[in-house]
Amino acid sequence: MPAPTASSTALRQALLEHCRLAGWTPLHVGQPGHEPGLEEALLEIIASRDAEATLLSLELIERCEQLGWRSPWLLDNRARYLVHQGRDDEAIAIWKQLGAEQDAAVAAIAADTLQALARRPAAAVQATRIRQLREENQPELWQPLLLEALLKVSGEQAEPLHELLAAASRDLPPPAGCPWDADLLRQELLLQLYEQQLNQWEEQLP
Repeated sequence: MPAPTASSTALRQALLEHCRLAGWTPLHVGQPGHEPGLEEALLEIIASRDAEATLLSLELIERCEQLGWRSPWLLDNRARYLVHQGRDDEAIAIWKQLGAEQDAAVAAIAADTLQALARRPAAAVQATRIRQLREENQPELWQPLLLEALLKVSGEQAEPLHELLAAASRDLPPPAGCPWDADLLRQELLLQLYEQQLNQWEEQLP
């Protein structure tokens, strides 16, 4: 196995330091079985995004680019971050660019992703926007949007909305005298959303 280049080693050290400052324990970079370079960086970018550490995922992409690394896979992961943030138009522009890549694997992934986005139910688009607002700590915006979406969508299409409801409910303390229960917390949050909506309607009455 060839020894890593100086630039690969420098990339690993920079990413390890960035993870340390962010309080993130690397799952791939610097771990046994991985060689320094872009491959382990991409694995860490994906792992952090999958763990909902989306900002860290973006920062790792940018750190790679700052050190002179260029790859269509970095662009692909940037586009995935943008979708998570509800910035679909910017992501689509990147994937259209990647669709013209000479690398057949990159072009195929870009084409498949664009098709998947086009078929995505409206509820999934709403869920992405609500998740972004929640991450930005704007409950006055995401809570009414979530309730409105839940009232309009049912069945399998509502699954991403119910996942959001469940995730948000975990931030609530259990009702007084009750043990922690995931279903109870979901019902508690849903009740709060209904009450907030009713209060808003009452305030609008003449």
